[in-house]
Amino acid sequence: MSSSDSGVFRKFDDTDPGILYSPGDWFDNPGIEGVFNHTLSSTTKQGATVHIEFTASQIVIIGASIAPAGASDDSGPVSAYVLDGAKNTAFLFQANATNATDVTFFNSGALNTGNHTLDIEVITITENIPYLLDAVYLQQPVDSGPSSTTTAVWVSTVFVTPPSAPTNIADKDDVAGASASSVPVGAIVGGAVGGFTLLVCAALAVYFLYFRRRRHGVYAYHSFGGGEPLFDSEKDRLRPTEVAGSQIEPFLAPAPTTTYSDNPTYSPRAPSELSPTPQTPHTYPPAASSISGSGAGSSSGRTLSVVNDYSDGGYLTPAQRKAAEAKRESERVQFHADSGVRFDSEGRPVVPSTSEVLPLADVPPEYTPS
Repeated sequence: MSSSDSGVFRKFDDTDPGILYSPGDWFDNPGIEGVFNHTLSSTTKQGATVHIEFTASQIVIIGASIAPAGASDDSGPVSAYVLDGAKNTAFLFQANATNATDVTFFNSGALNTGNHTLDIEVITITENIPYLLDAVYLQQPVDSGPSSTTTAVWVSTVFVTPPSAPTNIADKDDVAGASASSVPVGAIVGGAVGGFTLLVCAALAVYFLYFRRRRHGVYAYHSFGGGEPLFDSEKDRLRPTEVAGSQIEPFLAPAPTTTYSDNPTYSPRAPSELSPTPQTPHTYPPAASSISGSGAGSSSGRTLSVVNDYSDGGYLTPAQRKAAEAKRESERVQFHADSGVRFDSEGRPVVPSTSEVLPLADVPPEYTPS
């Protein structure tokens, strides 16, 4: 690619490989005087295109024109120029039908420095007046050369602190210690302990007041007065009454008026002194005349003693009474027989005569085992 510098512009020939032509539509025309590098690229086909990719801040297209005999001035070809694919902003140019070189077909003006594209398309053309492309001018960024130096720029961030704030680490530690020491730790701990103690004391007071009242209070279901207890637990706690159990006095002979001796004196009695034999059969209980404790005849009968052994029944609960009755019913029946020994009113044994047999008095009825 041949090029030359023109000021700040660089000039590229139409034969440069960076210029892309639509295939089969363009022709090279070398050896022409008065043009750049003595070459021209020409086309007479409508719709022929040129595509250029470049990096620059401005681009200029340079061409040439001819004037055939008899052609009017406005019969030159019409071409369109589109930058960066923006077809809605295409630039149209029509060359005059005159013999001229170094004709400016398109000037982009100032562009942003960077990569750009330019597309050229032939819109209207005739057979006797071709489109002639000569060169491309590009304005590239200014290069400072090898003598230029690069300066590194360091970016630093500055924090502005108020005058009262600490300016070093030691001051920050002091401030932290001061803020920590300013917290009333003792007051907080004391308040927590005091509150906990108050709660414990209140709980203990409620416990003693409530449970002591329940322990000594009167229950609603407790029986009042002298009525029958409602529950078995109350029956077991009944206190014994002051009334003693009823007793039946035994039929005991009176105690002797004289004392006993080892050799008592004995005088036999006359038969007339003995009580007559009763004519009626014995009965149980005996008649009132036969159970008299006085008189010698009472010694011929057996003395009975009937005692209520259950005087403590008034202290027993119904359940205990039933248990005692069941125990008594299970005891065996005891039978007694007459030994034949008799005593007088003074408690001395009486020897009966062999000729007289006295009937038994106060003998219990006979029992037959079941």
